[in-house]
Amino acid sequence: MNKILYQCLIPMVALGQIVDNSAVPALINLLEDPEDSVRSSAAETLGQIADNSAVPALIKRLEDPIYFVRYYAAESLGKIGDKLAIPGLIKLLEDPEDFVRDIAAVAIGKIGDKSVIPALMQLLEHPIDCVRDSAALTLGQIGDKLAIPGLIKLLEDPDDFVRDSAALALGQIFDNLPSPVSMNAIFLDSCL
Repeated sequence: MNKILYQCLIPMVALGQIVDNSAVPALINLLEDPEDSVRSSAAETLGQIADNSAVPALIKRLEDPIYFVRYYAAESLGKIGDKLAIPGLIKLLEDPEDFVRDIAAVAIGKIGDKSVIPALMQLLEHPIDCVRDSAALTLGQIGDKLAIPGLIKLLEDPDDFVRDSAALALGQIFDNLPSPVSMNAIFLDSCL
């Protein structure tokens, strides 16, 4: 990275820390910069500012050829919390990079839109282990009991991580249910 570029990135990160919304248009323009480190820093800074006007540009960066740009775009979309990001984030659950899939799952969970549950339930049957794993974790974050039957099936998954994630997700869902709900009753309902 050249010295001038590095000097530009320091103020960009500082802008995000002081939450200066007037910088949002310039940061959105930087998402198109040819330098991948500039795009990733702009995406990260937009997440710190959390201005909804950046959502369309950040969604576009979910398809960036550079994985760490996709990562920061997904992370920022989770911080902003706009439901418009859900389709792109769901697609990112199949990203070739593990940590990009993970941050997409976290972002979807932060947005918490229950409309994603059917799409995530389909991903529980995906042939790739880490996609099933990310989908299970996201369903746990969302915390809706509609996910219980699919997560129960994953308790018998051949992959250790997927089984662990399903168990963790089920624990998160049960923690969020009203106290008089019996786990046995829910398991019986899901088996019928």
